[in-house]
Amino acid sequence: MLFEQQIVEVGGLRPLPRDPRVTSPTVYQCIVRYDAEAFKGVPRDHALAALQAEGLPCFGRFYVPLPDDPLFAEDPVTNAAARAGASWKGQTFPVAARAAYQESIWLPHELFLGGADDVHDIVACFAKLRENAEALRQRPPQAPGGRR
Repeated sequence: MLFEQQIVEVGGLRPLPRDPRVTSPTVYQCIVRYDAEAFKGVPRDHALAALQAEGLPCFGRFYVPLPDDPLFAEDPVTNAAARAGASWKGQTFPVAARAAYQESIWLPHELFLGGADDVHDIVACFAKLRENAEALRQRPPQAPGGRR
């Protein structure tokens, strides 16, 4: 995929690895792994806000670690795993937490329905983020209503 080839050239970003046996991938969400250190320490959520300000729809928390997901509440009435005695109380999932809250940038599939020019525009948003990382680190984006 053209996007996967070009996004690594920006630096500090990489698509998730794909199984080489998949020869015709279908993508619902394209996930990019974000390395904050390569972006002068800019937290992922600030990077998301900057990308969104550029008009790039993207998301952070699409999936969250099991204990944080209300879908998997330890309620035996609504959760078959809980009825079977499964419990994850007190457990931590550091890799899932890091992916969900610090590293994952989710891009919706409709961004990739266009042509190569559209892919170049998406990559350019990430490149602009990288070029302006120092300024973004010094002045994080403001939340709506002027809150940081």
